[in-house]
Amino acid sequence: MDKRYVEYPLADFCKEVARPAILSPSGGAVIGVVGAMLASLAELVARVSEHHSVPGMSEEWRGMADEFREWTERLLRFADQDVQDAASIIREEEDPVCIRKRVAAPAKIASGLVKVLRLVERIAEQADASVRSDVRAIAHLGRGAADAIFEIEQSDIVRGGGDAMLLVRIGEWREEAHRAANRILEKARDDQWQN
Repeated sequence: MDKRYVEYPLADFCKEVARPAILSPSGGAVIGVVGAMLASLAELVARVSEHHSVPGMSEEWRGMADEFREWTERLLRFADQDVQDAASIIREEEDPVCIRKRVAAPAKIASGLVKVLRLVERIAEQADASVRSDVRAIAHLGRGAADAIFEIEQSDIVRGGGDAMLLVRIGEWREEAHRAANRILEKARDDQWQN
């Protein structure tokens, strides 16, 4: 592989996902990319809100936008790591004790989703009205992504390649993602559209 999957154009990445080969992205990598896209959307929310903010708030919005950009980059790295780790496990048929060292990507993705949602929660009420629907979309998609990474790790355990202790931790992050998403949805209500 001459470049990381996360450096592919989106259409090419989607083609790679559909390819049934070892060392192609699958569920974990896709969820990592979804998380990165959520962080990018949150960066947009911060930048639009900065543009429409009251005097004195611009610096705070810029700081939030920068944090979201950092999370985009991290989640893309975690997605790529997931592909590499999965391929290593499949190819090397490692001893289960060694597998724990190679399954860090799902945990990093789950943790990253929670951290992005917590950051979004901090800005949900103050986000400009023009991007409130984007804030709500982040909450819904973040909750779904947290459910999906949990499902993947649970499936790995059933097949004998997962880590039960890791699943417990990812389950805790999943629950926290749900709680954060619910708080975001409450804070980012648009009373004109919601009852």
